[in-house]
Amino acid sequence: MTLNKIILIAIVLPCLSFQKDNRPKKTMLLNDHLEILNGNVKQIIETGIDSGGSPLLMRYGDTTSFDRRGNALERRIGYGIGSRKLSLNTYTNSYNEKGMKTETIIETNKSADKNIYKYDQSGHIVKSWVENKKKEKKFQTSYKYDVNGKVIEIDYILSANYGLQRLLFKYNSKGMLVEQNLFSGNNLADKSLFQYPSFDSKNNWTKRICTSEFGGQTPGLHQRDTSISIRKITYY
Repeated sequence: MTLNKIILIAIVLPCLSFQKDNRPKKTMLLNDHLEILNGNVKQIIETGIDSGGSPLLMRYGDTTSFDRRGNALERRIGYGIGSRKLSLNTYTNSYNEKGMKTETIIETNKSADKNIYKYDQSGHIVKSWVENKKKEKKFQTSYKYDVNGKVIEIDYILSANYGLQRLLFKYNSKGMLVEQNLFSGNNLADKSLFQYPSFDSKNNWTKRICTSEFGGQTPGLHQRDTSISIRKITYY
């Protein structure tokens, strides 16, 4: 081996060994509380059973696929027994000149409306809305976060008839969502409590139990519901 080849190998190998890993260490879901998962998620398959106060269990299947940058690419949601009624969501992301995400647009095969999310410089979603073909905005939504970057409040207006709707979130010391409260005006409309019996090797939950109470305190309308969600998560 020549001296030049030895020098070249000596230079290249350390560079390869210490090459920066640009894969995201966190992955965000565009669900109710903008859940943050550990690791570079490739796919989430979530299935659920919901009693719904009915003798027939309602089942759903929810599969979301991500690219290597941690962006959702598509989401397939099946509803009903056997999850046969399918909704397909596709995601388009926009970036600024520094490569920071500025916008996500979600389109679905079930509607011509688009869900549009806007990000600030720290990567937090700060507002969103639904836009129809006429570019009219509805369900305009704002978000508030705690010091750890967890969303703690979401405010939105369904329509003039409903007024302000507010979602408040509470987390435990490990950052897991444990309580979600929906207020319609000043009235508590829905309260949900969450438990997590199992986690995977990256400390993401793989089983969740949700107990909800809704219908307010009005006699005959108040209901209680328990649902179980199971997740299978794969990583890059």
